[in-house]
Amino acid sequence: MKIKRIEISAFRIYDNPKDGTFDFSTPDGEVADFVSIYAPNGFGKTSFYDAVEWCMTNNIQRFWQHEDITEQAIDALNSNQNNRKVWRHTDSTFETTVKIFDEKNILVRRDLILSNRYKTDAKNNTLENEDFRRVILSQEWISAFLKDINGVDRYKTFMKNPDLEDLATYFKNLKVLLTICNETINEHKKKIAVRNREIKANKQSNLLEQINSTISVLKSLEQEIPSPSLDMNESQVLNFKNKIADEKRQVNPASLDNQIANIQAAKIGTDEIISINKYFDSIESRKMESQKVEAYKTQIIKFEDLAALQRERDNLQTLRAETNQIIEQINIILSVFPEYHRIDQLLSEKTSQLQNFETSRNSLQNKLADQHQLFNKNKNDIEALSKQIENLKHNITNAPVIELEINNEQEWLAILYTGILPIEFLIYEISNELTILGFQKDNYKIAIAQLKNDEFEKINKEIFQEHTKQLEELISLNKKNHELITKLANIESNLSNLESMNSTLCNRQL
Repeated sequence: MKIKRIEISAFRIYDNPKDGTFDFSTPDGEVADFVSIYAPNGFGKTSFYDAVEWCMTNNIQRFWQHEDITEQAIDALNSNQNNRKVWRHTDSTFETTVKIFDEKNILVRRDLILSNRYKTDAKNNTLENEDFRRVILSQEWISAFLKDINGVDRYKTFMKNPDLEDLATYFKNLKVLLTICNETINEHKKKIAVRNREIKANKQSNLLEQINSTISVLKSLEQEIPSPSLDMNESQVLNFKNKIADEKRQVNPASLDNQIANIQAAKIGTDEIISINKYFDSIESRKMESQKVEAYKTQIIKFEDLAALQRERDNLQTLRAETNQIIEQINIILSVFPEYHRIDQLLSEKTSQLQNFETSRNSLQNKLADQHQLFNKNKNDIEALSKQIENLKHNITNAPVIELEINNEQEWLAILYTGILPIEFLIYEISNELTILGFQKDNYKIAIAQLKNDEFEKINKEIFQEHTKQLEELISLNKKNHELITKLANIESNLSNLESMNSTLCNRQL
């Protein structure tokens, strides 16, 4: 795989994707075989490497090489909220995205999904594309490989290289073969040691005993030879030698050679016949080989079981990868679901508020209609009050004439006061009523002055509020006016009677 173009948006030090696009094409349109990126410290080389690793593997190893240190650093950030920005550019308005195009324009894209469920946007996600992690080398990985990992783990990590996996298998098989060869060599060494001990034992045995054993063998072959002893004299030794010589003459050399050859063949062995020692050794070896065969069969069964377990492990790893993908998708859905739930709840609240607003609008429309009706009613009341005020103005205009007439009548009645006490009492009541009318006249004058000063709108509300009371007072005043008219009529009648009585008295005096 060759990387043709990389686009980085709002990731670490990179902000605008226009400034974070790297094109590794040559002027001929081919993808470069080797690219060297050089820049001073702080210009985004590490961020570039982090973006490539995150896009290809869904993880950044240097953040989680020492997970406890990373967690402490995240907790030490000056923030009381979740979703602290570690991978995302802190001030960017773009989406955090990394795109990688290979020489076949196949796109590998990674988008950062933010969620308030986590402390930070830097998550130790499940590793993807582990082969890519194996073939890239970062400064932190090399440092950890040399400093933090022990020799055994470092060798295991080194042998995970795809080009060395076959060599590691060959080395393991060679190691097993070497172990088997060493075991075989040790067994042969043990056998040689046993043979050396037997040879040494034969060398250290008594010669006389060997001769006697040979004679015993000859006796078994029906050849009588006396057994020698250490206390034999010279004549006995001579007889013994003669006896041996006689026996030698009696023995057929060809037959003896044949027997010796058979004995040697039985002892040493030939191309067609194995020796007796090898025979028994072969029996022992056969037993050992049978045991080895059984052991090999057991190992084969174990290897077959191991192969089955290996296949099962591969299937489990595949299932685990699929499960991790499903879990990742579920986590993505779960990370998005609170926002969806919040929006759905907010939509429900807005819908409820809209319904309440509709209800309120209907209520306000009803109230507005009522206000229009009340306004029209008040307008009619104001018009009626205006007519009443006009009538009051007319009455107030005629009040001086009425007052003059009343004063004249009062002066005329004063003449008759001396002899008419009831009339005086009535006149007193009339005076009180006139006083009240005078006060009302003053109030009417003030009202007329206010009307002339265009203060009708100011007092209209007060008049409207007090119109009921004023109407009641007007009704009461009308009643009293009718009563007064009635009383005046009675007074006029009484005066007529008095005049008639006076004329009668005058006539009598004459």
